[in-house]
Amino acid sequence: REFNQYLKEKYIGFTLKKNLNIKVTFIKEQIGFTLKKNLNIKVTFIKEQPFTISTMVNGTEIIYEGNPVSKALNKPIDKETLLKQMKKTGNSDFDFTNIEIICDEDGFLPIGAINQARRDFLEKVRQYLISQYTRKSVEDSNIQSDKNNANNKYIVDLCNKNTTKSVNINVLVSTKEQFKVSMNKDFVKRIYVESSDFSENKILEIIEEGHKADKEIYIAMPYVYRMADKNNFHRNYVKIIEKADGSLIRSFEEYLDLRKINMAKNCIFDYNVYTYNRIAKDFYLNFGGVQTTVPLELNYKEIEFRGLAGDEMIVYGYMPAMISAGCGLKTCNSCKSDNSTYEVVDKHRNRFVTKCVCRYCYNVMYNCKPLSLFKFSKEIISMTPDSVRLSFTTESGNITEQILNKAQQAFIYEKNIQEDDQSTRGHFKRGVL
Repeated sequence: REFNQYLKEKYIGFTLKKNLNIKVTFIKEQIGFTLKKNLNIKVTFIKEQPFTISTMVNGTEIIYEGNPVSKALNKPIDKETLLKQMKKTGNSDFDFTNIEIICDEDGFLPIGAINQARRDFLEKVRQYLISQYTRKSVEDSNIQSDKNNANNKYIVDLCNKNTTKSVNINVLVSTKEQFKVSMNKDFVKRIYVESSDFSENKILEIIEEGHKADKEIYIAMPYVYRMADKNNFHRNYVKIIEKADGSLIRSFEEYLDLRKINMAKNCIFDYNVYTYNRIAKDFYLNFGGVQTTVPLELNYKEIEFRGLAGDEMIVYGYMPAMISAGCGLKTCNSCKSDNSTYEVVDKHRNRFVTKCVCRYCYNVMYNCKPLSLFKFSKEIISMTPDSVRLSFTTESGNITEQILNKAQQAFIYEKNIQEDDQSTRGHFKRGVL
């Protein structure tokens, strides 16, 4: 009995009190402890040269080159600021024990670019360490020999690594101009038409034009689907769905309703019909063989664990920040029933475009910055999705053209894409700040 009490107190870490309440003490040395690899790094911050971070790992030099350092117009980045940002390794697998900094006094880079360079550098070190424990083919061995002959320098560039295949690129359009631009791109396989933004006749014209261009045309269902809307939808859209190639479903009720009228063909669930894990994904797959879209709330590791094979992932677009069953203009007695847009401004002066969906009487407030994951195309392709999606809302024809070209470079040609501060990566790399 005394021996058991001794074991409880020493190894389990709790004591029994008179009132038999158990106080649990977690032993930090045994639970919740994260092992980290220590690195000595060298940071080069010289004007007109790339921002460089390098280290030696197992006798191999790993170098990361970021954006070029510019001349500061106002406040330059000093050594103390660089040191502070470099130390923010957070919950990564690494710590910096020694940081050597070579820095111009009047150099400048945005803090966001410095943080991103640190994150990318750590990821490349991680990928290098992982690669040391993978079996190499004969071709890979020859490549490694060439690297060893070049002074044993290993400049990590993930975009040079071959992947299994490129993914299909699909687009969602909200205007006829966006549709025209998308239809002229050979690499676009499927076009989703936002049904609430077009009349029935316009959608029929789009279906006909799309089929002539050998494009799949899918009808995007509304976000809000009330009981009162069903009869109207059945009356006006049955003919459209018959001619379309499939439907983008925004709620499970919409799918069940289409099944009742035998119109649930080639359906794909949007990101807000949540499939956070494999169980949910398998449920929808077994329920009706429905394709799913990866939820926006998952980060890279969670998506990798969930599995992306055979699914679709949104890689660009102004994502809905809020969907309101009430209309702001109607509340202010300003309803025009013309799918108007207005802006909501927050305390930071960020402007959120809000679209009135008058046919179903609800509002969609979009994020002030678009989601853009082009720079992570390699990670996304490695998870073998069936397709990626570009969601266009208020973009002009020129902007649509630019985004499509960027998507082609990222996902067809697998080129490096630089992002600016005008976009967000959403939750994809959530973790280390």
